[in-house]
Amino acid sequence: MKRILKRSLLVGGVLGAVGLASVTSLALTSNNARAATPERQTLVERVADRFRLNTRDVQKVFDEDRAAHQAEHQAQAEQRLQTLVDNGTITTQQKTTIEAKIKEMRATREADQSRFADMTPAERQAKMEQDRATLQEWAKQQGIDLTKLQGILMGGGPHAGTGSSHGGFGGHHGMGMMGDRDNS
Repeated sequence: MKRILKRSLLVGGVLGAVGLASVTSLALTSNNARAATPERQTLVERVADRFRLNTRDVQKVFDEDRAAHQAEHQAQAEQRLQTLVDNGTITTQQKTTIEAKIKEMRATREADQSRFADMTPAERQAKMEQDRATLQEWAKQQGIDLTKLQGILMGGGPHAGTGSSHGGFGGHHGMGMMGDRDNS
């Protein structure tokens, strides 16, 4: 009985750590997503090894936690977009356009995830800057002020969408594209 309680408390502690770990940037997540090598295990594998758990079970917990956080943040982002419509900051058509862009950006990011993981930090930074510039051009063409979308299309920092490395598209801690955490 004590062993079960001890293991339950241990798993609870791991789950708490998982919640904190889910706030990492895309670069860290991409590194965790890599195939394990003798020199570098994924976080899931390290947790499973340390606590003598099944790797698939630990991965399932990580995946469930990530999905729950994504759903929560997506709902928050959708509410923020609706508030912007209600306040007259953006139109309903712009909201629809933004939602479509978010889906496009998410699909692109997921498709490029393994390639992104193999980049050097300088290459990742250059890619993020290129993506930020592309997003800024898209927003300009759509008549959308990116500063009004902080925390929806990009990180919510004070310089989001301005080309600064604090916040901006993709390089952030916390919420990214509508409900995504850079792990994602």
